Amino acid sequence: MGERMTYNLDGYVDVPTRMAAFYARFPEGSFQMDPPTFTEVLGKAFVWAQARAYRFPDDPRPGIGTAWEQIPGNTPYTRGSELMNLETSLWGRACAAVMAVDGKIATTEEIRSAEDRRSDPVAEAKTSMGTYKTPSGRTVSSGDQPITEPQLKKLRYEMKRLAIEEFMLADFAMDVYKIDVPIDGLQKLTKAQASVLIDGLTKTTEKVERVSHSDQAIQDDPWVSPG
Repeated sequence: MGERMTYNLDGYVDVPTRMAAFYARFPEGSFQMDPPTFTEVLGKAFVWAQARAYRFPDDPRPGIGTAWEQIPGNTPYTRGSELMNLETSLWGRACAAVMAVDGKIATTEEIRSAEDRRSDPVAEAKTSMGTYKTPSGRTVSSGDQPITEPQLKKLRYEMKRLAIEEFMLADFAMDVYKIDVPIDGLQKLTKAQASVLIDGLTKTTEKVERVSHSDQAIQDDPWVSPG
């Protein structure tokens, strides 16, 4: 449980290395990025743009790089940095369009970003749950809705079965799934987060090892089930 797919990064270089090689070869070169465009595809929001790598000021055929990023990002590493990640991808791809730096178009940053997307179980759960339209016409992810009562009951049942206290679940959720359990209670989890935790706990046959630094239960633990 919690295993991640890993990618072989042999043969890939990062964007700073690729840009350094570009400037070494074209000292008068420059990079220019078009204004980003926001769009929606299959109910998901994306931001995309193009960038150009000019080998010299009046370069008639600059290298063009095109890329997009989902917003908000699916992982703690991409969320909040979508435009910066987009810009990095554009520079690297524009470089590859005018010179063979490493024989590969994708950069190490893009490969790692793809790994994070593929290994994010909450994002996968959200995708499987689909979307729906609100009365105002806005597309909403079903997985972003609050945890349901049946999910909450099932989650607490699995916690009791495995002798997991609430503060231990928070550590477990972060360590295995990068899920930040809300401090104000399990009822603040989303449907997608709850689905991932329930699935993980259901597949667990042994009691989860205590990973908290505290050896005693927190008396005012906000996740404690009432009575």
